[in-house]
Amino acid sequence: MPTQAPPSSDDPAVQGADYYAANGRLLNASGHHAPSRPSSASHDVYTQRRLWVESERLTGVTYSFHSRSDADAAL
Repeated sequence: MPTQAPPSSDDPAVQGADYYAANGRLLNASGHHAPSRPSSASHDVYTQRRLWVESERLTGVTYSFHSRSDADAAL
């Protein structure tokens, strides 16, 4: 069974910071999307940074964002 697309961001039922994931079998990798909680690993700053750097490396697209610590240092 194909996975149903998650709700659109312009859906009035979707609120800011909502997270939707498939709620089916096979480690929630299939089925209909439903409100869910992100894994605790998704909140790990080191993992987030590694994912971002690897994504930039694989796509060849980079961005010049300043971290909060950079912004704080400028004050």
